[in-house]
Amino acid sequence: MQQLMLPIIPQGTTIINGQVSVDNRNDEWFYFLGGIPIYSHQADNKRLFRLHTSQLINTGSCRSIDIITTFGVSKSSVMRSLRQLREKGADSFFEPRPTRKGGPLFTLEVLQQAQEYLDQGMTPNE
Repeated sequence: MQQLMLPIIPQGTTIINGQVSVDNRNDEWFYFLGGIPIYSHQADNKRLFRLHTSQLINTGSCRSIDIITTFGVSKSSVMRSLRQLREKGADSFFEPRPTRKGGPLFTLEVLQQAQEYLDQGMTPNE
């Protein structure tokens, strides 16, 4: 027999759907399934936000449109995070982001030559 969960939602929370709600207290987001807290993270932690909302969608607790309308985020960012979770797993949200490797773009010689061109009256686009 199917067990139903009472829709007990803590006061002051924002309802995402009939089961899931969120609350922002003291710069920390709390996610509730019914009345039970299931996740929390600091409000400025975007990686955990992306991970938790992707997990809610992936488990079927929410639809992507629920996250988009509740938090005002773009559809592309929600779908990108969901694809990342499904393809690379939860650990991928905590990997260091790739950075450009190599030396400076402008060497001293290139800067001197660029300055000479500007002194001759050429525009930066030229």
